[in-house]
Amino acid sequence: MITLEWNERYSLDNDEIDKQHKNLFSILNMLVGSVGNADLVGAVIDELVSYSHFHFSVEEQYMMEVGYNDIDRHIDEHEYFIQRANDLKQNNVTIDDEQCQKLVIFL
Repeated sequence: MITLEWNERYSLDNDEIDKQHKNLFSILNMLVGSVGNADLVGAVIDELVSYSHFHFSVEEQYMMEVGYNDIDRHIDEHEYFIQRANDLKQNNVTIDDEQCQKLVIFL
């Protein structure tokens, strides 16, 4: 199973957003570690969705401020990610390695 590790090449040279991305890596790694435990997976997905809403709003504001060219596509990706995570939560089944890996890779 994939474990995410922060690499400085991911840095946006924005300390706050880099810190948030590192936190997302941590939550995703918790998700990887919870595979096979439906209750734990549900709790981690709840945290992931909640934190993602917070992070995505900060990131989208930053993209507007710097005039990011492809902001609409990026916002669509944010919405798609939230929907996928919510779909997993609503199904409330034990997430398997493949589902988890796809979510981790997507983000």
